[in-house]
Amino acid sequence: GAGEGVAQHAHDLVRRASEQGAQGLVLDLRDNPGGGVQCAAMAAAFMDYQVVMTERAGGRRTITVDESGVRVEEAGEVEELRLERPVRWDGPLAILVNEGTGSCAEAVAIQASLAGRAHIFGEPSVGVGNNVIQPADLPGGWRLLMTVAYGSRPNGEALPSRPPLDVEVVDDPLSIADSGHDKALDAALERLQRARLPSIAQP
Repeated sequence: GAGEGVAQHAHDLVRRASEQGAQGLVLDLRDNPGGGVQCAAMAAAFMDYQVVMTERAGGRRTITVDESGVRVEEAGEVEELRLERPVRWDGPLAILVNEGTGSCAEAVAIQASLAGRAHIFGEPSVGVGNNVIQPADLPGGWRLLMTVAYGSRPNGEALPSRPPLDVEVVDDPLSIADSGHDKALDAALERLQRARLPSIAQP
């Protein structure tokens, strides 16, 4: 997930990796359930994008991500998260996902794939990267999850519910523990080794 300060910490890590001569980055979003505005601001280290969330009741929320952070507009109100030390990684990028990748983490992978910014490795994710889920508690400890909004591009084109996989690799923690080999990570690193050297741009 992405709590307070996570986005800036992610940007700081990207900057450090670039300064130390990294030739590619792997963004591991496995078992990441998402994290709202902080998660979107983390994605600003890699790309710009805009999403329009349309509620069943007719309300609209526009989320704009650029190299300095995130802007959310809804019903005439604006919420912003601006980073103190933003950075932009323009080099090779691979993203890892699995069945535990959901919500904003899926949305980041979706946008990176649509923009041609990253190759996606791993397993099919949860499938809620293009919508907003609202939980409702029921008697007996049950919980109902309701979809209350759907995401689209600014031109109205619907977004996919999960990121398309460039390479599907089973994520098996027991196998990783036994063999010491992470097949999804290995596949991502192999792809990055064939990619170009990165450059870094700061606003």
